Amino acid sequence: MPAPGLRELVDDVLANGLLDDPSWSSYGLAAGVHDDQSTVQAAYTYAPDGTATPAAGAQRSFTLVELREATRDEEGRAWDVMVLQLDRVRGEATLRFVAGAETAEWPLAPTDDATLIELLRLPPVDADPA
Repeated sequence: MPAPGLRELVDDVLANGLLDDPSWSSYGLAAGVHDDQSTVQAAYTYAPDGTATPAAGAQRSFTLVELREATRDEEGRAWDVMVLQLDRVRGEATLRFVAGAETAEWPLAPTDDATLIELLRLPPVDADPA
């Protein structure tokens, strides 16, 4: 089976009931995979007014483990934090990987939810693109 990619990860996240919930306009997930292949995740949905609500992350943690293994660089280094953002209004999904010193900016500990809420928040959609 090929390694999971953006589509598989988005499908996994959406299977948590997001498709049936009209209240959110964007979604953010930050996840890490430890060397023992356990995972830690933090996810939030954002209403059009900017209100953040804790949300479910990826259902299948093995998808995150497989993604981490498949995206190691030539020297065998892997990302420390994976960030997935869904923009329902624009119909876009972005996936990025954070490693090294930048990882400190992505606290996955429950003691720093406020920081993660802001890091995962997408910029507002410009109501007047002109």
